[in-house]
Amino acid sequence: GIGSVPVMNATGNISELLKNNTNGNLAVIYEFTLSANGCTNQYNVPVVVHPTPKMSSSLLDSACSGAPFTYEPTTDLTVPVRYAWSRAAVGNITPTVGNDTGSVHETLVNSTAATINVAYVYTITVGASCSKSQTVTVKVRPSAEAPVITTKPGSSLCNGAMYQNFGASIPAPTGVTYSWSATNAE
Repeated sequence: GIGSVPVMNATGNISELLKNNTNGNLAVIYEFTLSANGCTNQYNVPVVVHPTPKMSSSLLDSACSGAPFTYEPTTDLTVPVRYAWSRAAVGNITPTVGNDTGSVHETLVNSTAATINVAYVYTITVGASCSKSQTVTVKVRPSAEAPVITTKPGSSLCNGAMYQNFGASIPAPTGVTYSWSATNAE
């Protein structure tokens, strides 16, 4: 952090790189001694050095096609942070683009049978203008197609029938499982 930097003396214009490695703001005070015509004056100029904006939340996430998705950005910084995000167009993902501030609350639809990566570019800002961008990658998984259910015999049974044979007309694709429940079945 800056707090351990020794006192430095120089003349002329100030030109130095200040880096804050802490989670909060640090104050640096420049003392100017002005001399003219045998008179001296001292002025103190405080400078606030903000920490580097950064997120502590994971930069990888996943979502299911057609299901509401939420991403909450977090940080370890102890100063107020503002988040803004944008999402560029990605083929076969709707809605096409997006942007907002704070958290992401979207329902993305993947129109393919493969997982598609979507990038949310976050701009994290501390103070008036200290900004940094970080990218959150979201894997949008495709949703399983609803199976066609066939029944044998027909879809109605006589009272007292012990069972009805039914199921998907074709086997589930690799990586997909079907589960079922019945209403009014005793």
